[in-house]
Amino acid sequence: MNDSTINDGGPAFPITEYGLQGYNGMSLRAHFAGLAMKGIIEACTNANLHHSAQTPDAELIAKWSVEQADALIAELNSPTTP
Repeated sequence: MNDSTINDGGPAFPITEYGLQGYNGMSLRAHFAGLAMKGIIEACTNANLHHSAQTPDAELIAKWSVEQADALIAELNSPTTP
């Protein structure tokens, strides 16, 4: 998939003060993925899976994290239902 087709949610922490307009830092997608990754790693640690044969490798954890971020952005952009 081309990165230009990915909805990154826009800037996570836009700065519009102090003459720094246009600097947006990381995307909301990257921020959400980082939060998801933290949760996944903590869950593996709490389940005593850390450094065991059952521990997901870093690439899989990264993939799950981005999938969670994309799902959250999609949900946030969907019309609300009563």
